[in-house]
Amino acid sequence: MWKSKVAKVLRNSGKAYQSMSKSKLQVQERKVVLTCGEKCRLKCKDKINKISRQQLFHAFWGLRNLERQREFIVRHSQKIKPKYRYSSTQDFRALNTAFCFEVAGSKIRVYKPFFKFFKLFILQTQIIQTLGLSYKAIQTALSKVSESGVILGDLRGKHGHQPTIDPQIKQSVIDFINSIPKIEFHYLRAQTKRQYISSKKSLADIYRAYKQRREKDG
Repeated sequence: MWKSKVAKVLRNSGKAYQSMSKSKLQVQERKVVLTCGEKCRLKCKDKINKISRQQLFHAFWGLRNLERQREFIVRHSQKIKPKYRYSSTQDFRALNTAFCFEVAGSKIRVYKPFFKFFKLFILQTQIIQTLGLSYKAIQTALSKVSESGVILGDLRGKHGHQPTIDPQIKQSVIDFINSIPKIEFHYLRAQTKRQYISSKKSLADIYRAYKQRREKDG
């Protein structure tokens, strides 16, 4: 369990971590990627310099909380009516999403280059490049906003179908630990109520002894 918590903290901090899926994928650390080129229509490169982008990156990942990070994305986005549509666009009434950053107290809109590749539309944004996010992460954050404007909480791991340990097994472990002879720690006896067992017994020794008792009791 603690491994999954460590992985979650690292993931929400933008650090490298090992996924808890069966693949055990090694996920690389998030980094600020290259900015827009000279052909950028909104001149993002001139309006937001490298230092500001790095500060925005650290501010976002410094939140270390998925819900607050999604709130950050939503707060820096706005629905706008497109001036034109590509002929292959399905929904002509749907709004586009514009993104902006707050730099020195001013909101600066950033560009969304649009690429077409093998009939798949890939949307890259300055906000994705600066925060080191994927397009899917942006879309997920935007989809979590309810009609009333409330951002829904993170429901991952809250499906109620987590594997559980039989209460009888839990109690047998507690009873076994309580049956192990305790020793007094004279230096700390007046400062703590904790109990100690002999240092000659390792955790592996205790587990083997518990396993043998379980097998004996059937």
